[in-house]
Amino acid sequence: MRKEAFPRADWPRVVVTTDPELDDLNSMIRLLTHAAEIDLCGLVYAGSKFHYAGDPARGIASHRWPAPGDRLHIDEAIDAYAQVEDTLRVHDPRFPTAAHLRSLVRMGNITAEGEMDEDTPGSTLIADLLRDIALTPDAATGEGGALLDAARPCSSRPGAASPPLPAPCAPWKRNSEAGRTGRR
Repeated sequence: MRKEAFPRADWPRVVVTTDPELDDLNSMIRLLTHAAEIDLCGLVYAGSKFHYAGDPARGIASHRWPAPGDRLHIDEAIDAYAQVEDTLRVHDPRFPTAAHLRSLVRMGNITAEGEMDEDTPGSTLIADLLRDIALTPDAATGEGGALLDAARPCSSRPGAASPPLPAPCAPWKRNSEAGRTGRR
């Protein structure tokens, strides 16, 4: 059992965009088992050609999206993580808290396949992160059509109001200056 964090000054910054496919739930669980080794900056629900929420008011039917009120897969993975969080921290104190992980969750463009008509909390988070790191390509990942949410900030309206960045990612300088142990 380690009593202090592994020494490291730089952390891969990661934003994950994901649809509610079973393999994405499995990937989310695996990601969380490695959460001590990355600077996780966002967990964004996104639609894809395989899953989207639809919008009955616009005549878009839901396609393989969980029913309204159902718990979505990122939240389910964090719930499972919360059950083992203390054990993970015994082995490495850098593991984030479940509360911190929940603070990273955002809803992206989920209405239809390829839909990028609206700014969403997820697309705004990604846009703000990209602006903050001056478009350096060090981490934006996704599965299938989920990458569309990563592209959304490129067409966002300049000057649109944005919510504050999640605590671990603002400011980026903390990677080399402050380390990770005091941020959670």
